[in-house]
Amino acid sequence: GLTPDQRLLKFEQGIWEPVATLPGENCNVLYAAPNGEVWLGSERRNAAYRWRDGAMTTFSSAESLEGVRVLDFVQDYDGNIWIALNAGGLYRLRERRVQLIGREQGFESPNTTSIIEQPDGTVMVGVMGSTLHSIRHGQAGPVAG
Repeated sequence: GLTPDQRLLKFEQGIWEPVATLPGENCNVLYAAPNGEVWLGSERRNAAYRWRDGAMTTFSSAESLEGVRVLDFVQDYDGNIWIALNAGGLYRLRERRVQLIGREQGFESPNTTSIIEQPDGTVMVGVMGSTLHSIRHGQAGPVAG
């Protein structure tokens, strides 16, 4: 869990234990990935934090993340982490390689809000002020219907 004073805690054998602190940050999105990583999304800036193997890693503008705040995460079947940023688009992250999926790939708006992956590997993305979009084979577009 994440406490109001921005400490990341783990619950083990009935005890809450602090594992990391993010001073000066406000994170409202917490995602426990199937691979054991914990992801936290910044409310104030375009930053995502990964807790893995006892260490916290920051992903931000230095890794080409752009936008206002992180709204969602999902890990797909291939192990990629998808990050939805308000006013920034959708990012696919594999280790430290970051790829923007945006207007050039078919999004109508950079305001991505939520992400899920379908069993067939299609990534479904909520887009503010638009409609549901799907991503398949690197191309995005609105879902008809």
